[in-house]
Amino acid sequence: MFVYGWSLFQFFKDVPGWIKFLTVGEINGVLAYTLAVDFLESLLILAGLIVISICLPLKWFHDDFTVRGGVTVLYSLGFFIFLALQPNPSYQLNNYIIRGIVDLAFLHFVIKDVRLFRKVIYSLADRSTVFLYLSIPLSLLALIIVLYRNIAGAL
Repeated sequence: MFVYGWSLFQFFKDVPGWIKFLTVGEINGVLAYTLAVDFLESLLILAGLIVISICLPLKWFHDDFTVRGGVTVLYSLGFFIFLALQPNPSYQLNNYIIRGIVDLAFLHFVIKDVRLFRKVIYSLADRSTVFLYLSIPLSLLALIIVLYRNIAGAL
């Protein structure tokens, strides 16, 4: 949900500028590419969390997958958005990465004791399930459009 939200925010922020020199079909093509890439990114993120869940002991990640996975994704995406908004992130990239890992580890340590935090993550996970009913069909349609455009362009 957050990958889509961030990408759609950036997309709609750029639409007023694109209207001046792109056709509606080209803007829809950009939207199709955006949704297709977001779908693949989301699958990659989910696959990464599942691999981590399989590799770690059951008590660490598997038993509490929704909360720990949700916190990991939320924090990681927020961290990447923070890096994207930095004017020169390479200047202190090592410090940012170390700080990000320490903060994420701290969040995972604190998660088990703060019931309100866990309740918020569960509630957010429940509500974002509804978003899947819209995003998955649109993403599959976008993938078909992207494949068609690339195959038709190659011919």
